[in-house]
Amino acid sequence: MLQQMTDLRKLHVYLAKRAYRHIGSTNTLDYYTYQQVFPRYALWPRLAELSISGLAIGGRDLLYLLMGKAKVMDLSLSSIELLDGTWEEVVECLSYRRMTELSLRGSLKHHGGQVFVPDAKWDVVSDLATLRKIEDFVVYGGRHPCLAPDEDPEIANWWYLDMLSDEDFKLWKAFTLQEGREMPMLRRRANVEPPQDLKDPAVTP
Repeated sequence: MLQQMTDLRKLHVYLAKRAYRHIGSTNTLDYYTYQQVFPRYALWPRLAELSISGLAIGGRDLLYLLMGKAKVMDLSLSSIELLDGTWEEVVECLSYRRMTELSLRGSLKHHGGQVFVPDAKWDVVSDLATLRKIEDFVVYGGRHPCLAPDEDPEIANWWYLDMLSDEDFKLWKAFTLQEGREMPMLRRRANVEPPQDLKDPAVTP
């Protein structure tokens, strides 16, 4: 059904396999997978607002969904588990999109089911204060909030490279860079804002 909805502008998807999933569960089977929900060969060029809850998806697939299959500017994610990549890497890549709105809720997981808790005192849910900092970072820019105070900002550039350096993802990377321009992953994010005229990805699977 989604494959035929090429004029889709807003999409809100709430996925729940279990009515009362334990908040600390690390079982990937609690989530529907990207392949079960989204068609492989589909594009939504007008999709600008997307809300997803309860999905297991690879980090590259998530970025491809948001910036390749669609051009999402208003994003809400809740209870998402990354099957590959890390949230630090995804956040850095999303920051180049410069979205107008980002909302993160619930438990965000990576590393085989570990909860993403950069500053949390508990390991059950993602730290709310850090999620708010991440939202502001993606929308407004600045220093990556997952960096420790004494860490070099260039580390965030390596997070970008780690996510985009895979051979199968080189085409996507090429579409995100303006020809003849300095590659944005080599910029010091803490000091220099990325150019505003980066091409939107338009990759055909």
